[in-house]
Amino acid sequence: MNSDIKKEKTMGWFDCSALIVGIMLGTGIFVVFPKLAAAQNPSVFMIILSWFMGAFIAWCGAMCFAELASIFPQNGGDYVYLREGFKMIDRDTPVSFLFAWAQIFIIRPASLVSLAIVLAMNCNILIRDFFGASKSMLNLFLTLISLGSIGIFTLISMRGITLSKWTQNILSILKMLCLSILLIFGFIYGAGLIKNLKPLFFLSKTFENGNFIPVEGFPLSVYVKHIWMSLIPIMWVFGGWNEAPYIAGEMKNPTINIPKGLTLGIISLSILYLLTNLVYMLHLGPEGLAQCWTPASDLMKIWFGPKGEILMASLIIISSSGAINGLIFTGGRMTISFADDFLPFRFLLRTHPRYHTPMAALLFNAIMAFIIAFAVECKADSIDKLLTFTSGVVWIFFAMVVVAVLIFRKRLKNKDIPFKVPFYPFTPILFLIMCMLMIWGALEYDKAKTLWGIGVLVTGIPVYYLTSTSFKIQKD
Repeated sequence: MNSDIKKEKTMGWFDCSALIVGIMLGTGIFVVFPKLAAAQNPSVFMIILSWFMGAFIAWCGAMCFAELASIFPQNGGDYVYLREGFKMIDRDTPVSFLFAWAQIFIIRPASLVSLAIVLAMNCNILIRDFFGASKSMLNLFLTLISLGSIGIFTLISMRGITLSKWTQNILSILKMLCLSILLIFGFIYGAGLIKNLKPLFFLSKTFENGNFIPVEGFPLSVYVKHIWMSLIPIMWVFGGWNEAPYIAGEMKNPTINIPKGLTLGIISLSILYLLTNLVYMLHLGPEGLAQCWTPASDLMKIWFGPKGEILMASLIIISSSGAINGLIFTGGRMTISFADDFLPFRFLLRTHPRYHTPMAALLFNAIMAFIIAFAVECKADSIDKLLTFTSGVVWIFFAMVVVAVLIFRKRLKNKDIPFKVPFYPFTPILFLIMCMLMIWGALEYDKAKTLWGIGVLVTGIPVYYLTSTSFKIQKD
């Protein structure tokens, strides 16, 4: 049945870059994440250094995925890499199944709902809080807009790769253009505010237990600890670069275009993120940024008055839309790769009769997102809960994919690896260490929700062994 899915090799390096820009450039850089990172290192140099380190770590991870995509230039991304890598150790390992289980039932629907709620909240700003104090009407509005956005972009993905690709490209270009204009205004209005860029190098205070505390001298352990703590929110903002390999089977010359597209996309976003933080510090100062929950909106209000809030809401709607479209588009490809391996899930291979797109997989992913949306009632405070619930699971599988890189390097000949990770083994080992630290950070941030997410993941183990007989029948 999988052969019925139309796999047009129409995507080049620009489409790859647009895809990850569309997903990575969501809403994080505009809201709380710069504040969380700055609170750990409120000096200009330390904030810029932390974001630069985040960009480099994201690139290290992206290059690991690019190597794996060159070995397996097919749709499925992480699922295929985990399946083929850990199969070399144990043919009956549930690792790839558990990844798909987590993606379909936890990670992807929770991410879609989080983005959809952000989009809906900013639509409410555009209509000037029309519902006022009526919480029931507001919740209904947020729910309808959230479900509607997921539904619309699911229909676009069902319509075919060309429409999905151009939707993604247009949204990515729009959001980068809007952010660039925001930066231009930031530097124009901040021309006389260079005095705010202090402390320039060393910390005078840092954030501990909800309060600023003074820092004297240069205590290396304090600097190292707070750089690591700042990387936790920064890596959330850089999340999404792993999505491009999901569509490797629809890329022209993926061995060249995936690493090129990933590198250019990450470099472009890194420059924009660094400049955005510089604008924030120029107007607010490092310590002011460390106390500002919505820096972009606050600055837009200062520059443009009441219209600034409307402009910012419009930008966030565009950013959210691009991320939702990208996640839906790539998610369908992972689901069909998983369904093709397990007979009980092969109903997900049903394709659109006209466009030959993974119709059943896309609809199933949308239904899972709808279920989570109703479960959390699309309330604003549910965003943090959803992200915390999935964070530990996400980084567990990132770590396992890097282990797969090490396995293939050990088992395959050099000629069987078209693209190789630069600076091996430093690059994958550095990223693996970061994965371990991020798992630890997730537990430190909210142990209960992180463990709940891991608990849902573990429920996939009995399901795997119940369906493993079907798997063996199919493969044999």
